Amino acid sequence: MSQFLEQLARPRPDPGGGAAAAYGATLALALLEKIILLEGRRHPQAPDQARFREARRKEAHSLAQALSQLQREDVQAYFQFSRARAGGDQGEAVAAAGLHAFQVPRQIMDKCLQALDLAWRVGQSCKRHLFSDLLVVAEFLEAGLQGAGHIARANLRLIPQGFQRDALSQELYRVVQQGDEILLKIKAVGHIPGEPPKP
Repeated sequence: MSQFLEQLARPRPDPGGGAAAAYGATLALALLEKIILLEGRRHPQAPDQARFREARRKEAHSLAQALSQLQREDVQAYFQFSRARAGGDQGEAVAAAGLHAFQVPRQIMDKCLQALDLAWRVGQSCKRHLFSDLLVVAEFLEAGLQGAGHIARANLRLIPQGFQRDALSQELYRVVQQGDEILLKIKAVGHIPGEPPKP
């Protein structure tokens, strides 16, 4: 982890915002996995409930692995585009590299959205003493989703007009809206009677 942070702090373009967004989401999923394990250990359950909880833990772990891979791919996508552009080819090679540079942060957004949905499902039975940690999970995932969205929007300019950039931009907006809605649902679950609702 420290190696990535050291690389991120260097005065060079890679790794950049997309990789940072993915990294933040993997932190959230590690904490989510902890929450799932703690709940299972502190509150012994029937075998079917234990299997259900283990399935959620595996889902969190799988999402974290996918995001770690996308974190690496984001750096490679930047290299590929820079290499194609430096080669003087303004044709298919640059178009393909530009599309890939858009698709990687777009995939990070999808994984963050899936992780938010998982956090929402975990929150349905999350014990009160662990709910503040679950809110940290949700906020990190929302930040990852929003952050990857910023990078994806910026990389839209790398895609030729023939790829319907306006439609892709609207798609990004819809995904962010879905994430916002799930975050609000998670916060609503954690509302304590007598306290003002969480914004």
